Amino acid sequence: MNLDNVNFVSNDNLRTALEEQTDATPAQIDAAVEVNEDTRLRTLRFGLLFLAAVSATAIIPAGRLRTTAGRRSPHPETTKARPRPRPRSGGV
Repeated sequence: MNLDNVNFVSNDNLRTALEEQTDATPAQIDAAVEVNEDTRLRTLRFGLLFLAAVSATAIIPAGRLRTTAGRRSPHPETTKARPRPRPRSGGV
């Protein structure tokens, strides 16, 4: 039985293959199925942890984004102080 090129094997397929192609005892088959299940779960957890770490690294460049998104920055000339108009004198 060649397991070198197999990515994942379901518990039922592993159990069937071990029963038909080996002389393993039922206790050995149960142990092999349990190891297979534990390994698949550990690999799934590692994959999810890796994806979470990659997603978390997106926070670093996102922190450098402008916080004024959607607003135009004021033009330098419009922000200068304008002279106030003089009040008119009260004579008729």
